[in-house]
Amino acid sequence: MKKHYSFLWISGWSLSSDIWKPFIQKWPNANHSCLSFENCKTVTQIEDHAIQTFQQIEQKPVIIIGWSLGAMIALQLALRFAEHVDHL
Repeated sequence: MKKHYSFLWISGWSLSSDIWKPFIQKWPNANHSCLSFENCKTVTQIEDHAIQTFQQIEQKPVIIIGWSLGAMIALQLALRFAEHVDHL
């Protein structure tokens, strides 16, 4: 049985999720979700946005890739939802 992958790509502070496009193209048959914090102004907004985005991913477990602030958020998500995270 072929394994299907879900990726959550998390950008750093004030970066567009467009930075992930070249990487997303490498896995055309995977499920991809991107998360950026361009419109977040507080830590609470960042955390809430990250949790909400993660919970909306239907196909689990998820591979989470983060850059800068996105990497710190990825670690928090992995701790909170460990049973639904495949890799960081």
